[in-house]
Amino acid sequence: MAPECQPGTPPLLQVTLTEASGRFTVRTFTVAVSGGTPCPGWRRTGHLATPRTEHVATVLPSGKVLVVGGAVFPRDKAELYDPDTGTRSATGSLNVARRELVATALPDGRVLVTNTFGTQAEVYSTETGTWTPTGSLPAPLGLHVGSVLPSGRVLVLGGAGRGTEVYDPDTGTWALGADMVWPRTGPTVSVLPSGEILVTGGTGEGVPVLASTELYRSP
Repeated sequence: MAPECQPGTPPLLQVTLTEASGRFTVRTFTVAVSGGTPCPGWRRTGHLATPRTEHVATVLPSGKVLVVGGAVFPRDKAELYDPDTGTRSATGSLNVARRELVATALPDGRVLVTNTFGTQAEVYSTETGTWTPTGSLPAPLGLHVGSVLPSGRVLVLGGAGRGTEVYDPDTGTWALGADMVWPRTGPTVSVLPSGEILVTGGTGEGVPVLASTELYRSP
C-alpha cells in the first residue's frame, strides 16, 4: 500500500505478511517510514536547553541553527540545533550577556551580534564554536536591524535616529554611514536584487507608526 501521511507525524506504511501461497494473512502492522519526505503540518522536535524569549536564531552554512541570548537568565548562553537529528547542543558562551539583540550572518560563515542600547559587538566562529569581541559601534543604537551589503560589510540602522553604522568584517571596525531620510526605530530592511537596501516602517519622532520607506545604495 502507499504510505499513509498524517499531519505532524512521520509517513506511515502498512505492511502485510502472508504465507508462501499468498492465501493467508500472517500479520499486518504499520511502520514509520524514515528517510522520506516529512508529512505536511507541525511536529515536535528537540527542546531548547535554556528557555528563551527576546533571543535570536540564525541558520549557519552547515544547516544548523545558532540560538543566542534572551531575556531569561543565563543570557550569555548559546546553543546549536541540528535539523537532521532534532537535537540541541551547547556551544561557546557570549562574552556579554544579551537580550533584544541582532544577529547578522556574515558572508564568510561567521555571525555578528550587536545589542540594543549597547556598543559592544562580538563575532561567532562556526569553525571553533567560540565568540570573539570585535570593534565597538560608534554610538549605541536602540531597536535596530542589520543587513549585509553587496560589498560584504554590514549596515545597521533604526535605533531611533537617522544615523547608520557600517561594520567591516575584514578589519573588525565600524564607521558611521550616511544618515537616513527619516529617523525610525525598529524598521525592516531588505536587500533588493539591484543591491539597494529597502527600509520600511518603524516608529518615528512623535509618530506611532511610520508608512514611509526609503532606499539606500552603498558606495
